[in-house]
Amino acid sequence: MSVLATIAMVLATLPAQVEFPVSVATSVYLWGGGATPMGELADATDERVEIKLSGDAEVVVGWERVRDIRGPRAQEFSASLDRGRDAWRAGQRLLRDDPIFAEPLLEAIARSDPGDGYGETSAFIDEALVRCRVQRGAFELAIQPWLRLVASGRLPGPARLAGVAPLTDARSALVPRLAPFWVPGLATPSASESDPVESVGGAIKALFEESRRAAAAADGVDASVVRSAIDAWRDEPDVAFLGEVVLASASSAEARRDARDRLSKYEFDEAAPAAERWREAWVGIAIGSSLLMERTDTERIEGALELVTVRVSFEGAYPYLSGVALARAALGMRSLGYDDDARTLVRDLRSTFPSHPALDWVAVREIDAGGVDPAGTIEDDL
Repeated sequence: MSVLATIAMVLATLPAQVEFPVSVATSVYLWGGGATPMGELADATDERVEIKLSGDAEVVVGWERVRDIRGPRAQEFSASLDRGRDAWRAGQRLLRDDPIFAEPLLEAIARSDPGDGYGETSAFIDEALVRCRVQRGAFELAIQPWLRLVASGRLPGPARLAGVAPLTDARSALVPRLAPFWVPGLATPSASESDPVESVGGAIKALFEESRRAAAAADGVDASVVRSAIDAWRDEPDVAFLGEVVLASASSAEARRDARDRLSKYEFDEAAPAAERWREAWVGIAIGSSLLMERTDTERIEGALELVTVRVSFEGAYPYLSGVALARAALGMRSLGYDDDARTLVRDLRSTFPSHPALDWVAVREIDAGGVDPAGTIEDDL
């Protein structure tokens, strides 16, 4: 039998259609992973992707880490993939020290009211927004994305952007540069309300919102709001510390005095680098600003000196806080009738921190222009 005849006989015994196994898996490719997929798509929401690895292992990532999805389910997640790609691009720009171009990308994909849908991707976007705004000195704008991170329970924790330091230290959800010391005119009250009893994040948010409200209204802090947060979470160091810092500017003189007494008991390591002593800077501004709200000249002079000490000690580590302290010290000196000293402090503010938002503070501009205020307390200015 010829070779061709043999082949014909073999072919005749095969079924009319041979079915070969076809993979129906949807593959997930991560940034930096090259042409090899990380694994198979197990499940996904618009905030996270669950990837099945070899064996039964699974890993969960945010969409900002996903470069591509290929397979029959890819089309289902095209919108989430696009959002994640924009988040990744913004992160790369931030790593290249380019916050000005990263921020618009992040603003377009951030969720101002994420509700129950807040997850890994939104946390990455908000952390990157905080970093962008802090880096360019827009501290007031950095507060809201930071508060969303706090409310979600994702702080403290490791950095979500590779190659950078964590946003907070390991013991706290508070960001050293985001302190509850506002520049009037920029401190617009928040439209949302928080239940300080519901969670630690809610308590921190409520304290910041009350301090912002008081600054926007040129009013003292409502001590009852602050105490409700402290009482609900007395064992939480962040709430206890922040609560006393905010309470130091209460409308009640008794509440202010009690808060100053408690703050003065905090101990700090003077040998530590200034960057690690951010709580000391917060306490200094809180006590100094509080004393400026009192009636006696002795207390108010003491308050101005406390604020100048913050400016000297933390100029390099925390220029925004130093500038706020300097501006408040200048207002204090003006209220005491020391106009030349007030102008000297404002000139120091202008020369040392030329882009500081406190320079746009109306009361500071009046000092810079030579305006004179009648002697009196500066509670309305603060």
